[in-house]
Amino acid sequence: MMIDPLMRPVARKLTSQDAPLERLLTWWRTAKVRRHVAGKRVLDFGCGTDFKSLRSFGTGVTFRCGVDACFAGDEPFSTAEGIEGFGSLAELADQVAAGNIAPVEIIIALACFEHLEADEHHETLRIMDKLSTPDATICGTVPTPAAKPVLEFLSERMGLIDPSQIRDHKIYYDRESLTRALKETGWFLAEYRTFQLGMNSFFVLRKP
Repeated sequence: MMIDPLMRPVARKLTSQDAPLERLLTWWRTAKVRRHVAGKRVLDFGCGTDFKSLRSFGTGVTFRCGVDACFAGDEPFSTAEGIEGFGSLAELADQVAAGNIAPVEIIIALACFEHLEADEHHETLRIMDKLSTPDATICGTVPTPAAKPVLEFLSERMGLIDPSQIRDHKIYYDRESLTRALKETGWFLAEYRTFQLGMNSFFVLRKP
């Protein structure tokens, strides 16, 4: 049965993040976006069950919300710290359209885009356009093709990364493939650089 992509969770599969390297990797990715979120209304796409990145921003941001498939089927909720949680981008977009939540100014997507099929990626960016301000940015990280064999070794052979994370990867992006993937999405690649010996990349997307 076909499922309306607007009603579908942000990813088809749930993955765990309990292996030894996960905490370090989360810290490293979050550090890449920290200076970009200061004083902003922030959405964390793929926030995880415990909102690690959003919690680390504390009062340095003006609004925090997270979207993750782990909350799919649940009603939107608010944590004790005031973080808003949603099971899909569509749910948040509905709240923005209704005027219940103001549009977000920055979206962080840390190690998320590689878990989406090409059509899902395109639809995800389209919805992000709708729920954000005209001058909004998307800051995130995505592994490059060079990372694929290394990540598979670290997860399957060494157990340092949860294998569920790596098996769920659909696309590894470099600058050229990421630029192509943005066509007709309402976003363009404003910044791009690699780190971790070229196996990971940091990007900033903006609206024309």
